[in-house]
Amino acid sequence: MKRSIYFIIIFFFFSSGIALASNTEVILTPVAPTSPNPRAPSVNRTTVTATFDGSEVAICFSAPVGQATITLTGETVGIVYQETVDTGSALNFYIPVESFESGNYTVSVNYASIQLSGNVEL
Repeated sequence: MKRSIYFIIIFFFFSSGIALASNTEVILTPVAPTSPNPRAPSVNRTTVTATFDGSEVAICFSAPVGQATITLTGETVGIVYQETVDTGSALNFYIPVESFESGNYTVSVNYASIQLSGNVEL
């Protein structure tokens, strides 16, 4: 009886670890201003997250921000995806990446005066 309980506990431990490891978080950070006299950074109260699950990159907004431009740029191939989306009608957007070459890519999200970017390896 003890063996079966241990087996069940170990099974759930390893299976939950596999489920948690399936998505890779993409860290989106603010892009430094290019102006020689930058203003104080605007307060960003909206959280934007990006994850990569092996077949698509998901961009998720915590609140509507109006029009936002999502760009995926390859290190060697340039811009492979760019779309302006309306976050008033949906907060989650998905970029299918199965047909893209393997390599390093930059995910950029621009809205209002906010510019965020992060790197992901496909």
